[in-house]
Amino acid sequence: AAHAPPPPAPSRTPPSVSPAASTEVTLSVTTEPAGATVVLDGVRLGATPFVGKVPIRSKPAWLKVRHRGTEAAKTQVVLDRDVTWFVQLRPREAAPESPDLDGSDR
Repeated sequence: AAHAPPPPAPSRTPPSVSPAASTEVTLSVTTEPAGATVVLDGVRLGATPFVGKVPIRSKPAWLKVRHRGTEAAKTQVVLDRDVTWFVQLRPREAAPESPDLDGSDR
């Protein structure tokens, strides 16, 4: 007589390794002009256009971009889901201009 195959062994996968419960989110930062430095809570992540994985956080984090010759831009983000940020960087203001910079009117 043929025996039925034994039942499959129960899977031993721990519940924390579920692919649906990721511990990271995707952070996408694009700037105009490109090539700006991306900083998250003081940690340099790379240059724009930047796409990377960062750990999920429930508390707000400071996201900052800076580029030579432009004003730095920053925003607060909550990294509990994917974040996409586009920044139009403004040229840094030069020293206040006045018509007599060369001193020729003295």
